[in-house]
This record gives sequence, structure tokens and C-alpha cells, in this order.
Amino acid sequence: MSEAKGLNRLLPLLGVMSGASYGGGYSGQGLLRTGMAGLVGAALAVAAGSLEGRAQQALGQDVAKIAYQKTNLSSYGVPDVAGLKPYHTKWLDKTDKIAGKETRLDMYQVGVAVVGRYSVGERLFGILYDPDGRPPLEFAFVDKQGKGVFEPHNLKEEIVVPDWVVQQVVSVNNLKQ
Repeated sequence: MSEAKGLNRLLPLLGVMSGASYGGGYSGQGLLRTGMAGLVGAALAVAAGSLEGRAQQALGQDVAKIAYQKTNLSSYGVPDVAGLKPYHTKWLDKTDKIAGKETRLDMYQVGVAVVGRYSVGERLFGILYDPDGRPPLEFAFVDKQGKGVFEPHNLKEEIVVPDWVVQQVVSVNNLKQ
């Protein structure tokens, strides 16, 4: 819900509080004429109305959005890819410590920019970022400690699964057995 619609919800309540008759069918004859309590009620109605749309959007957020919010990626200019579908997904073997092709690389197009996300399960650990979308790839970032703090990574070196991801995956697999 937009802020304008929230304001439209407030207008009838303000009219009721002042004792005026409002075209929406509300009348000020005794309804919400309790001064401060009425004003607080009106403010709460507006707040709830304006948050209603935001809550619906939040319910549709995917794990990528939540992961992005807990990182420093925006400080590097990396766009958020929440809600976007990757145009390409590839499974890679980026560590000998976990069997098989454990790493998922999702590639996203955001305007002209290209964003790649390395993850194992729900654990985001690497980002590729090319703001102009043309070769060569310009930036890579890795979360080396699992705290959402991404650091620039030398593009001449391969991105590998950090130890914190391996430890989490191994402990989860041990719990399942």
C-alpha cells in the first residue's frame, strides 16, 4: 500500500475526531472523540496501512535478499539480485572436502551488469561482479569468515569454498547421520 493510500485512510479518522461529517460515511457524532487516544489510533492505522504493502513484499523475498541485507556488498556497488531468476546456473566442484559438485554458481543480469553468486546450500560465500556486462570480469568478492563481510578477491586466483562453509556443511551432514 502506498503512503498516499495510508493518508486516505487517515483523513476519515481525522474528520471523525474533529466532529465533522466525512464523505466516506463516517460521522463525528461521538466516534473516536477521545482526544489523544483517537489520535494514537489514527496514527497506528496509518502505520499499519503503510506497512501492509511492505510486509507483503517481505513475504515474497527469497533467501538471496536476506543474505544480501546481511552483507557489505552494497558498499562495493554490487546490485541486489533478490527476486530475479538466474539466466544461468552451473554446479561446480570447488573443494575436495565435500563430495561431488557442491557449489552452485548462479548468474544474474541486472540492467547491463552481471552478478554471479557462489553458494553451497544456503551459504553465500562468493560474488562475481561485472558492472558493464562485458569481458573481462572486473570484480570478485569472498566472505572468508562467514560473517557477511565480503573482501575483494584476486581475479587471477580461483574462488574456492572457504573453511567456514565446509565446517557448516560437514556438521549438518553429521547431524543427519
